[in-house]
Amino acid sequence: MVLTACGNRRAARCQPCSRVYQADAYQLVKAGLAGGKGVPESVGSHPRLFVTFTAPSFGPVHTRRAEGGTAHPCHPGRLGDRCAHGRRRTCWHRHQEGDPDLGTPLCPDCYDYEAAVVWNALAPRLWKQTTITIGRALARRAGLTAKACKRLVTPEFAKVAEYQARGDCAQLIRAAGLPVPPKSACWFCPFHSAGDRQRMRRAEPELFARACDLEAQLLARRRALGRDPVYLSRFGRPLGEVFAADQGVLFDPDPTLDLATCEAGYCMT
Repeated sequence: MVLTACGNRRAARCQPCSRVYQADAYQLVKAGLAGGKGVPESVGSHPRLFVTFTAPSFGPVHTRRAEGGTAHPCHPGRLGDRCAHGRRRTCWHRHQEGDPDLGTPLCPDCYDYEAAVVWNALAPRLWKQTTITIGRALARRAGLTAKACKRLVTPEFAKVAEYQARGDCAQLIRAAGLPVPPKSACWFCPFHSAGDRQRMRRAEPELFARACDLEAQLLARRRALGRDPVYLSRFGRPLGEVFAADQGVLFDPDPTLDLATCEAGYCMT
């Protein structure tokens, strides 16, 4: 038996390979900025930028505002100002590091969870389009075609993305004294079991209605594009038809098993 490196970059999956990747990444970035490893030192005179790309706001969340070690109110504003759901739009609390409220919406009903999911799903495509646009902008400034400019100038990128894994989220939830949601805990997750959908329809009819509405939008959009239908259940029919009546479930997989469930859990964020 011959052992080979898996090459995984995540320390949670393979610490030895992740350390190798971390060291390699450092050397690559350093060589690109100052030379070395076969890269001439003249690159040190090349223009370089450190740019932060931030996702759009999907709703106000509790945050820590600090300057010079002094914490400031989270969301100061007019006293008594409330949203359409009756919740306060302001938060005068001075959050400290590790506060379990950090990152949570001021109003869960106002927060656009669906847009947040779509943004994260399409972020790679947006990054690709950003790199293409940069090349075209350089060509316009140089008075060249994009193809001719590419032969003379090649922009290089070192991208760093911050993520929260399911384990990180679960740790924050436990620290808040709350029960950790099971996998596939999002109301729109297609991996919900039949029993989960039945319980949602009975106990949380508003969430069930939102899932049905989202599914209807997906079906309408795919019909307009001439594509096959997609459903938020394994039954191949709309949720409203499958779970219309208060009926029992003949087979409902054990929720403790890792069968057909969401592994990443990024929706918890």
